[in-house]
Amino acid sequence: MRSPRTIRYADDFVVFCRTEEDARNVKKRLTEWLEPKGLTFNEDKTKVVHLDEGFDFPGFNVRKCSGKTLIKPGKESVKRIIERVRETARSLCQAPTEELVKRLNPMIKGWSAYCRGAVSSEIFSSLGHYVWKGLWRWAVRRHPRKSKQWILDKY
Repeated sequence: MRSPRTIRYADDFVVFCRTEEDARNVKKRLTEWLEPKGLTFNEDKTKVVHLDEGFDFPGFNVRKCSGKTLIKPGKESVKRIIERVRETARSLCQAPTEELVKRLNPMIKGWSAYCRGAVSSEIFSSLGHYVWKGLWRWAVRRHPRKSKQWILDKY
């Protein structure tokens, strides 16, 4: 029997086991090991799932599909970055273009760097489209009396 594999990130961890029985035994042993240290599992976050079902792990969704393990940015992570972009654009509606770009660039680049090791090209594409649409709306609101072609030429 192979020993379980553990992946840890900050105070979260995942244990990969061969069978559900092995997983329950590992959870029981870990509970006994954590107890004298005054630590317990958060039962809302702790669960035993098959890899086909998938699970969320700090900002990512891990799942097995067609025999391959796929790690994608999680839905909540994508929602958070979209909300941050939206709020930044709204809060800087009267700011110069350079200021808006200066605020958005590190935010988007940081999130992209965090997610680049995952299967994320489709999500990056949709995020890029969302940002483009949001900035287009920002530009149109900024110049309500100008034509769309003028706005396109300017930006």
